[in-house]
This record gives sequence, structure tokens and C-alpha cells, in this order.
Amino acid sequence: MVKVFTLFLVLTSLSVQGSTTYCYDVDGMTCSQCVKKIKETFGGFSYLESTKVSLKEATVTIVAKDSLSPVQESNLLKTFGDLKYKAKKVKCASSP
Repeated sequence: MVKVFTLFLVLTSLSVQGSTTYCYDVDGMTCSQCVKKIKETFGGFSYLESTKVSLKEATVTIVAKDSLSPVQESNLLKTFGDLKYKAKKVKCASSP
């Protein structure tokens, strides 16, 4: 019984994934429609949990369900370009 329970705990911990936050400075956002377009577009990515857009700060903060692969990160940057924005990955500011 103890072995089965221990195995269950090990398997459970392997399946738990933590979210990872990615931050971007974005040039070209000028209005609330830009914010809406980015949120709707990135909302369609199954591997993302949330997208926060700040027009005032010209930033986009993306929370992924897990660490992104290099291909997924590249796809995010390509998507910004497809939307006619220039995005640069930056270090996320720490929360106060």
C-alpha cells in the first residue's frame, strides 16, 4: 500500500507544471484596438495562460503554462511581427 501511494505521489509531481512569465517591449501599439488585437491573438495559443497588455507602458506580459520551447518563443515574436508590431523580449520587472 505504501509503495502504491509513493508511486502516486511521484507521478503526480511529475505531471504538475509551473507557469512561466515572459515580458516584451512592443513598438507600434497606439490604441485600445491594438490591445484588443494582441489579447485576442495570443489568447488563441493553447500553451499560454494569459496575456496582459499595457498601452501606457508599451509592454506585453505573457504567462505560459510551462517554459516555452525555442520554437514557441520564436513563434510569439513572429506573431507580433505578423500583427505589425516590433517586439523585444525583456527581463520582467519584479513585483513590489
